[in-house]
Amino acid sequence: MPLLRLGPTSHQQAMIDAGHRDSQAAGAIVNIKIKLIVAAVVLLLGGLPTALFAIQNAGRVTGLSLNTGVFAFELAEPMAIPVLMGITFAVGLLVGGIVTLVLRNRMRAAPLPIGGAQSDPWT
Repeated sequence: MPLLRLGPTSHQQAMIDAGHRDSQAAGAIVNIKIKLIVAAVVLLLGGLPTALFAIQNAGRVTGLSLNTGVFAFELAEPMAIPVLMGITFAVGLLVGGIVTLVLRNRMRAAPLPIGGAQSDPWT
């Protein structure tokens, strides 16, 4: 057994490791809380004006038409503006979800470069 020991003993190292794990768990909880707060603020800033606009324009209706020169489209009956907003929002979510799935599948199917994903193309 050496007379001079540099560094912590095995018991001290176990205590340090346990404290490190506790601090990592506490950091993860703080990160989750921050993400929830940011999401709530974004929803509030985006949702509140949208809700107010929908309430303000609930009684207004519009006849939607689209003429591209190749084909023309017109609604049979006028629709309320908040209903059109909801439909366009839902279509946007659907298209975005489909594009995300397609791109995710393409990325998974793409071959990795030699050396793995961390290879640097400039070296």
